[in-house]
Amino acid sequence: MSTGYSRPEVAPAPLRLDLNEAPWDADEAFRKLFLSFLERVELRRYPPMDARPAREAAARLYGWQVEGTLVGNGSNEVLAAALATFAAGGKVLTLWPSFSIYPWLIRRAGGSELRLWLKPPDFAVAEDEFFSLAQDADLLLVCSPNNPTGGELSPALWRRLLSLGKPTIWDGAYWEFGSDGDMRSWLTEFPNLMVTRTLSKVWGVAGVRAGCLCTSPELAKRVAAEGEHGMLILDEINVAMDYGLLPVGEVLEFLRSCPREMEVVCTGRYAPPELIELADLVSEVREIKHHYRQGVQMRQGIEY
Repeated sequence: MSTGYSRPEVAPAPLRLDLNEAPWDADEAFRKLFLSFLERVELRRYPPMDARPAREAAARLYGWQVEGTLVGNGSNEVLAAALATFAAGGKVLTLWPSFSIYPWLIRRAGGSELRLWLKPPDFAVAEDEFFSLAQDADLLLVCSPNNPTGGELSPALWRRLLSLGKPTIWDGAYWEFGSDGDMRSWLTEFPNLMVTRTLSKVWGVAGVRAGCLCTSPELAKRVAAEGEHGMLILDEINVAMDYGLLPVGEVLEFLRSCPREMEVVCTGRYAPPELIELADLVSEVREIKHHYRQGVQMRQGIEY
């Protein structure tokens, strides 16, 4: 079992270079805007479960579509969700040295790591070697500009890698310091690309813990469905489909988008033939003896 990710304790200092903190704090205009926003928020209310307002704000900031935008507690959270979705049982290609949390997140997701070592003094990427390794990988995870070396993948290499069609995570924590231009053009051309962004670096507000992932709506659905749960029970969903409360097609589409390692249980009578065809296991419960025959009515918390 791997140990959790941790940072060594260090003495207090004006600037944490090991965390790449911004050398300046947020300016006064940002602070006033942030505090005025908090004054308008009803803190008694729970936020929407799908984080729609935050997703809309992130989509506006980065010029991407809401359906393809997810938000998290810093970009590390959405990065972890993407790895949990695509890395399980597969090989993940990274550069090294790079962001120190990558190996831990990959192991936690059940994947194994392939590395291209960057050699001093310039730590340049050996493009042909990296592309060769990519062909044997199941998922690509690249920080560009890279932390801590500062180097970038060339646009030509990015195109070669993305043209393989494999799920690819572009860690864009330092995007604004690079030369890769408009993120939207990359996302539009390559639906297999996922880009993580953060307010912690160029915006200098790491304390806000705001990050997002931008990708195609299809991949966003898959990452959003990922969680810490290995089982999902859709109680009496078959009855809901039989009554027409849920379209069969939408339910099947959702089930196909669930992580492969997740156990999904659909209960209830009248399962549609399409669901039976999709399922790996189908069983039927037959009554042998039931307390209802003795006059015991439905009980709250048991039957409903």
